[in-house]
Amino acid sequence: MYYSLRITLGKVFNLNSDADITDEHRARIKYLFADIVREKLTPDSNYVLGCEQKNKYGEQTHYHYHFNFESDIEKETLRKWLTRTAEKKEYKLKGKEAYCFQQHNNVDDYHRWFRYCLKEKYNKKYTRYQPDEGEPSLEQLIVLAKDERKRSVKSNCERREKMNSKLSYFDKIVEQLEKEDPKSKKEIFIFITKYYVEDGKPVNPSTVKGYTYNYMLMKNLISYEQFYELYN
Repeated sequence: MYYSLRITLGKVFNLNSDADITDEHRARIKYLFADIVREKLTPDSNYVLGCEQKNKYGEQTHYHYHFNFESDIEKETLRKWLTRTAEKKEYKLKGKEAYCFQQHNNVDDYHRWFRYCLKEKYNKKYTRYQPDEGEPSLEQLIVLAKDERKRSVKSNCERREKMNSKLSYFDKIVEQLEKEDPKSKKEIFIFITKYYVEDGKPVNPSTVKGYTYNYMLMKNLISYEQFYELYN
């Protein structure tokens, strides 16, 4: 079985900010990884410890570890052992912000799952990867991981920018709608359509319909119950 463990240091130790994270905090968490390797993994198991402080947009986020590993132990047994072992080290793994422990019965792309932890930095001491003949090396996985992260950040930022642009455009439409103050669905739909045409933008009926209902809900021209009945 394949397991993914994420631990966010600032949340585990209830720190005000990541600036308060010390070498002692990092060491206490790494001792837990050492215990996992020593007590719960077989000698031929592959595992990797990644250190991250960027989110999917490439922006600063809470410092955290990703530890992916293979183990034959059942999830609940392993989870209880993890929390008990952490408590012995005088901290708690509690709450989704502090930690996340997931089991994957199978992974569609083993190498992609493994290199998930290699996007930024990895800890050599708590990483073991022995590829079979013909499989990519650890160094190759690192190159692929960093390249995939770069492309993913670019794609996520573009998607967010596009979404923000849509929201901004809707805000402009709302501003004009409030000046004209149409009341019926037909009047609002036609107004938005004309706005698109006069602005030189292609008209997408689905988008216009969505904006129409959005505005009607905002102005209480239709109730949420009525909107539900229309689509269910």
